[in-house]
Amino acid sequence: MSRLYADDGNLDARNDNLANTNSDLGIANLLGKYMKSHKNKSKIISLSKGVDFVGFRNYYYFKLLRQRNIKGMKRKIQLFHNNHIPTNEILEIFQGWQAHVKSANTYNLRKHLTQTLKLPLL
Repeated sequence: MSRLYADDGNLDARNDNLANTNSDLGIANLLGKYMKSHKNKSKIISLSKGVDFVGFRNYYYFKLLRQRNIKGMKRKIQLFHNNHIPTNEILEIFQGWQAHVKSANTYNLRKHLTQTLKLPLL
């Protein structure tokens, strides 16, 4: 399976032959009159190595959270423990982060960080 990522969207091609056959023409036909594709900015990427997209490393059957995303939240938790972020602000940050990362396999990570903050798991 291949995906075409364009800024903040993607197209899936279930068949690598479809994705690779005359790709410029195929992409133009898929996008049609609704969108324009820029051949220097649009690319076809195999999911076997994973694709970095919206905070996750996306594979064919699963997605993982990027390490910098995890490190960023841990940094904010440390700032909270050092009294640089107030409780109400860390609650908002953490709730938004949890909502974002729920779509990946992050239950144990969210549980661990929640215990670190002494907050209820959302």
